[in-house]
Amino acid sequence: MAAGTKGADISELTRMMNEKVTAASQGFADAQMELLRLTTAAVTGKLQFSEMTGAGTSLADAALSPSLLAVKSNSRRLSRKHRKA
Repeated sequence: MAAGTKGADISELTRMMNEKVTAASQGFADAQMELLRLTTAAVTGKLQFSEMTGAGTSLADAALSPSLLAVKSNSRRLSRKHRKA
C-alpha cells in the first residue's frame, strides 16, 4: 500500500486504472476497425472524397471515444461518492 493512502483509496485507484486500461484497449481496437473500414473502402473504390478528408477525425474519434466515456463515468462515480461522504 502506498504511504498515506487508505485501503478504499487504493481500491478506487485500482478500479480507475483498470477501467482506463480497458478503455484504451477498446479504443485501439476501434481505431483498427475504422482503419480497416477506410482501407477496404479505398481499395474497392467506394471511399468518397468527403470520407477522405475526415479520415483522421474518424480514426481519432474511434480511438478516443472509449477513454472519454471511462473518464466521464469515473467523474460521475467519484462525484456521487463525495456527495455521500
